[in-house]
Amino acid sequence: MAGLPLTMTAFFLVGLVCPVASYGTANSPPTITNPGNQSDAAGDVIFLGLAASEPDGPSLMFSASGLPSGLSLGAGNGRITGTPGFSAAGIHPVILTVSNGSLAADTQFTWKVLAVPSVPAIGSLGLMLLASGLAVAAARYRSTR
Repeated sequence: MAGLPLTMTAFFLVGLVCPVASYGTANSPPTITNPGNQSDAAGDVIFLGLAASEPDGPSLMFSASGLPSGLSLGAGNGRITGTPGFSAAGIHPVILTVSNGSLAADTQFTWKVLAVPSVPAIGSLGLMLLASGLAVAAARYRSTR
């Protein structure tokens, strides 16, 4: 039982001391590293791995609140993945939590999703108008020479 903490307790019975040894496992809280504030454009593909540790070795479970829509957190692997949509534009306060089943730790940061203006489609009518406008401009230029 090497490495386990040893607790000694003494009981006093009518002048006799009877030591009792008991073994137990320590349960230290997990730790999680703050990933820092994030800033991405709507439509970006996101892959962010979180760093967490547990000194006593049990497996860790991750959870999050406040993630922009389109992003999700893998509870067992601590990876935030997805693509935030245009409706997610704005600043999102995020809380990440890691738990070992009995103790937990958390960290907070903000995730900024930038609204990227969409490029309007010109379409065939727009191309025809653009072409005819260029033709008119070229004709005017030739006639002034």
